[in-house]
Amino acid sequence: VEQLLATKSYGEKWGRHWLDQARYADSNGSSHNVPFPVAWRYRNWVIAAFNDDLPYDQFITKQLAGDLLPYTTPEERDNHFIATGFLMLGSKVLGEFDKAQLTMDVVDEQIDTIGKSMLGLTLGCARCHDHKFDPVSHRDYYAIAGIFTSTVTITDRYGGAKEDESDWSRRGLGVGGDDKLRSFLKEHRYDWVKSSEKKYSTERELRKLKRQPNTTDDQLAKATKDADIALKKYIELEAQIPPYAMAVADAETPADTATRIRGVPSSLGPVVPRGFLQVASWPDQPTVTTENSGRLALAQWIASPKNPLTARVWVNRVWQHLFGEGLVRSVDNVGLSGEKPSHPALLDYLALRLIFYHWQLKPLIQEIVSSRTYRLSTRHDTHASLIDPENRLLWRQNRRRLEPEEIRDTLLLVSGQLDRSAITTICQLMPSKSLDDMDADIWEKIDAHRTVYQPIIRTMEADVMQLFDGAPSSMTTGQRAQTTVAPQALYFLNAPFVYACAKRMAYHITDKQDRDDINLIIQRAFHLAVGRAPTNIELQQLSIYLATQYEGASSSSPHDVTKLCQLILSSTQFQLLD
Repeated sequence: VEQLLATKSYGEKWGRHWLDQARYADSNGSSHNVPFPVAWRYRNWVIAAFNDDLPYDQFITKQLAGDLLPYTTPEERDNHFIATGFLMLGSKVLGEFDKAQLTMDVVDEQIDTIGKSMLGLTLGCARCHDHKFDPVSHRDYYAIAGIFTSTVTITDRYGGAKEDESDWSRRGLGVGGDDKLRSFLKEHRYDWVKSSEKKYSTERELRKLKRQPNTTDDQLAKATKDADIALKKYIELEAQIPPYAMAVADAETPADTATRIRGVPSSLGPVVPRGFLQVASWPDQPTVTTENSGRLALAQWIASPKNPLTARVWVNRVWQHLFGEGLVRSVDNVGLSGEKPSHPALLDYLALRLIFYHWQLKPLIQEIVSSRTYRLSTRHDTHASLIDPENRLLWRQNRRRLEPEEIRDTLLLVSGQLDRSAITTICQLMPSKSLDDMDADIWEKIDAHRTVYQPIIRTMEADVMQLFDGAPSSMTTGQRAQTTVAPQALYFLNAPFVYACAKRMAYHITDKQDRDDINLIIQRAFHLAVGRAPTNIELQQLSIYLATQYEGASSSSPHDVTKLCQLILSSTQFQLLD
């Protein structure tokens, strides 16, 4: 367990869990699907935070108020900025004339995300009225909303003045980063945007002409020249832009905000002092001052060991990721309308253990996975199932289907293609204009790095993510859907990617001196794909199949071994963890 927790893959796996909460994506989505070309900085920060076992209270604080924390080096300051990308990643209606509406919609999305991910509460409906189920008032909502109306998330369009378009906040990195970025945007922002759009349009036209059979040499030559010129101009300007991150800042004049009657931005009610949920308050809790937005006080309130929700919500998520179901099954809603915990004393115990471990996750995981309960097999017990058919009392371990990232990564692994190195993102595929009309062949250019490092473009997800229940990137997702539908089987049977991986896998298990040994080839395929030896029946049936296919043909050809590999990869043995 200690060895696994020390690997880089640990942070990639558990970081992906949190990215579901953070509604991570590399584009905005909504009505104006512009790219987030540096969102990868936040993604990589999350992965590094898990690998470094950053205590969860600090993990929360940095994401909500990193820009307000003290620092000793420019690098530490930059990391604090990058962490606040958590507040930036939500989908925004950037083409909105009504800026008051846009502001309150962005604030609502931030409050909803924080409520579900950190507090396990659905706070969003309190925008319009007192919460109907949990003791969260309309006033409480706007006490928190004032914190985020005092925070800069949306700014003027960086491509130039345009009445109906807004943009997301950037913070410069490095020494004097904000000043350098501000200077660059003031002088070059129009040319920067236009060069990116020109690069995109010329490359798209070139790809279009290459696909048309009646394209002349002159047309192709002109399109190639135009694309080269646009690329050169784009590279020149990209080299000049200072490094930056998606990050928030405090407004110049922080202030309390008014309630909105029925949630309508123009229907103002009484002004509410900035603060937190009264139902979860305690004496001497952090308080908001007039000097800043109050995000740091909010973060300290959420991350306090006195907060009755935060530790319980987090350990419930940890349990859910390890067992498939949380002690409270409605992991994003631990309120009255959510499900009751199956083991309330255990939930309290784990919350106290997390605080005992100074909010560090690795020792908590080690304690849980070392338990007898976690190490139970998935074997069925008829008597136990009659008493507890849903396995709420945990008389066995739950079977789990591989998540889409695991399916893709494992296919790359067994085919010898997986690149385990970390990357930023393939920014060159995502221009600064809208991505809604991007060519579908963008996915053909995505490389063999782990799926967590692949760009997530809202409105255009990869097939494997859509079919196998990847997290929706526009909302916080504590527990992914689990469906079993015919297209999932058809994907393994027909997808070019699966066939290509099976073909490379076949090549690896036959490209040896003893490649004519049919039984040995079958054994290699099973060990590589499902981690076990074939049963006698499987070995007998597949040996007959391969022997029949080999008859009259060269046994060194991997063609039929490819079909064998694809068969194993299509099986539930490959797709499910027992």
